Amino acid sequence: MVRLMTAKVRLYVDDPLGAGQPVALEREQAHYLFSVMRLPVGAPVALFNGRDGEWLAEVTEAGKKGGTLSCVEQTRPQGTPPDLWLLFAPIKKARTDFIVEKAVELGVRRIVPVQTAFTNSERIRQDRLQAHAVEAAEQCGATFVPEVAELQKLGPLLAEWDSRRLLFCDESSVGGGTDYAAALSGDPAPWAVLIGPEGGFSEAERKKTARHGSGHLHRPRPAHPARRHRGGGGADALAGALRGLEVIRRALPADAAALEAFLSQHAETSMFLRGNIAVAGLGESADRFATEVYLWSERDAIRAVFGRTRRGDVICQAQGAPTEAFRAYAELIGTQPVTVISGPPRADGCAHRGAGIW
Repeated sequence: MVRLMTAKVRLYVDDPLGAGQPVALEREQAHYLFSVMRLPVGAPVALFNGRDGEWLAEVTEAGKKGGTLSCVEQTRPQGTPPDLWLLFAPIKKARTDFIVEKAVELGVRRIVPVQTAFTNSERIRQDRLQAHAVEAAEQCGATFVPEVAELQKLGPLLAEWDSRRLLFCDESSVGGGTDYAAALSGDPAPWAVLIGPEGGFSEAERKKTARHGSGHLHRPRPAHPARRHRGGGGADALAGALRGLEVIRRALPADAAALEAFLSQHAETSMFLRGNIAVAGLGESADRFATEVYLWSERDAIRAVFGRTRRGDVICQAQGAPTEAFRAYAELIGTQPVTVISGPPRADGCAHRGAGIW
């Protein structure tokens, strides 16, 4: 039975998803499933469309130029990231791809490439970046795919800016540190993060942004030049902005140091989590100890860690976390099978009482 199987392939589709809903495959999708992945009729496939959550489907027809899948059951409800936009100046092709990929993994509503005075790339292929966003969502387990907008000039964009608050990442600022938590604390208003090019913003752009963001401007400490040139500055700022909100998100390899620092404070009850992460890491892995790890952050600190192994074991390290953290994680994993829940007594109990579905 497909219900007892775990899908090894995850695919984004445009079709509506629901129990018994057939999904016709495009030629490229059929080639990938049947020629590349060699899935037979009856094989399970995880589907999502950005609207209806994630569904487990099975192959009902397989051909060289097409095929059909049939939805069996929903495995995860639809998730929606915080109302956060990423505005960034495109850099070299591979690094622009990296920024889009990390924005999808961290969770944003919209990605807007902007052309500034010192932007190296004057053109982008919006369709290619949108396809890259879809691929990133397929790989990281997200159920939401943000829109990637066409390249826009920064000046006209700011001239028509609405009430959305702006986190302006100005590398010319010094001192004060990156106080994302203070900038976002207690403010549920929609936000946008603006990242400049490798050469920074022009003085005219700084003045325009400052005039527009009167009372709403925040200038963090500049990223290390090597990080900026790799596109890492954008990922750092975006992660910092999300950490300023109370959110649950998937742990990334860049979180390894902060995650280890948190778990080491609870060494006696974090052995399994730390061991699995040490063996299989935080990225995609085929290792049998691979654990999908999620972090609950409040302001700028990790408050809870949830891990789910391939066989469905949920491991919690969340003694100081509120019940909302457990509810958020329960909603995130939806109806994925959970075989056992382990962790400190309080976390274990909260998981059962707070999550509601366990």
